[in-house]
Amino acid sequence: MKAIFLTYDKHRLFAKQCLMTHERSGAFSEIQYLFPWNESYPEDLISLFGKEKIIPIKTEAPIKKTIETLLQNVEDDEWVYWVMNDNYIDKVVSVEKVKLIIDWVKNHSKLTDYGVQMFMGPYNIEHGIVTRDGYIEHQNEEETIRLYKKSKITYQWRSQICRAKVIKTMFSCLDEPKQIKDMDYQLLTPVAKPFWDLSKEGNFYAAMPSVTLLAEQINKSKMTKNCADSFIELGLQIPDDIEVDEKMIIKMPPPGPFFI
Repeated sequence: MKAIFLTYDKHRLFAKQCLMTHERSGAFSEIQYLFPWNESYPEDLISLFGKEKIIPIKTEAPIKKTIETLLQNVEDDEWVYWVMNDNYIDKVVSVEKVKLIIDWVKNHSKLTDYGVQMFMGPYNIEHGIVTRDGYIEHQNEEETIRLYKKSKITYQWRSQICRAKVIKTMFSCLDEPKQIKDMDYQLLTPVAKPFWDLSKEGNFYAAMPSVTLLAEQINKSKMTKNCADSFIELGLQIPDDIEVDEKMIIKMPPPGPFFI
C-alpha cells in the first residue's frame, strides 16, 4: 500500500521522526512512502529505511502542487495511507490489529467503503458521530477488530487509510493556503461541500478500541514536550530554531475513548 506523505524540505527532521515512529512499530511493514522533496533529495531517509520503502518524488513547494504530484499516478479508488509529519505514532496498541485492518481494507472492503481511522477520537463519541451498535467486525483466528461507521468525516488531518479520491476531493476544494491553518478555515466554507458530502456516498470508519495512538509534534509554533521526548528517545537532535514547551503534551491517551 502506498503512503501519501505530506511534508516539505524544511521539516525533513520531523518527517524522519514520524517515519521512525511508524517503522519501529513493525505494524507498517508493507507501507511504501511516496515522499516529496523540493530542493533537498532525501538520501538520508533512503539510506535509513531503504529504497523499497522511500519513493522520492520531486514536487514544487506549494501544498496543492505537492499533493497533485504525489497522487498523479494513483487511481481514485486505490487505498492509500494518508500521513502528515505534524502527527506521529506515539504507540501501536496492537501490531496484529493494525495488520488486520490493512487486511480488511485490501481484501474485504467494498467500493462504497472510503476511509478507516485506526483510532477512535473522543470527538466521534462526544458528538454522536458513531453509535454503540453501528459497527462491523473483521477477525482472523487470533484477533477481532470493530470498525464503527461515522456519520460524517472527522480527523481529516490525522494519519489514516482512505481512498485516494478522498484526498483529491479535499484538496480540489481548497485554494493554496498562505498558512497551514488556512486550510482548516477553508474547509468550513461552502466551497468544501463536495468533500464533506463524500460521507453521503461512501462509508468512513473508526476503530474502537484504538489500535494506534497519535501525538502532535508542533502546536502554535512550539514543539510539544512529547515530541521532544520522542526525539531524545530516537536519538534525534532537537532543532535549535524551535522552542520546546515543557508544559504542552498533545497525544491520545490509552486506550482511547469508549461508550459509557
